[in-house]
Amino acid sequence: MDQVAPDSDYSLRAYCSILYLKPRMQIIIRGEKVQTQLVSKSLALIEKDVYRPKFLAANNMGVGVVGIIECNFLKPTHNKQDFDYTNDY
Repeated sequence: MDQVAPDSDYSLRAYCSILYLKPRMQIIIRGEKVQTQLVSKSLALIEKDVYRPKFLAANNMGVGVVGIIECNFLKPTHNKQDFDYTNDY
């Protein structure tokens, strides 16, 4: 079976012609305008898929949870922005 590489693999002009989904600008290579084409119309096998996001149901898990710990073994640094890293913890 002989497979042929598409033009867009080795030709900049062919690659630029299918570069954008909706071509709205002009691309000029070596003084010639590139004729753009729609990618969706140039494909052999087209499959359409509609994405519908599904959100998780709301629940009350984690509402009102308060945790209090006592960590008097931690020693703050002199600038009060961090803790000293000692062998106690």
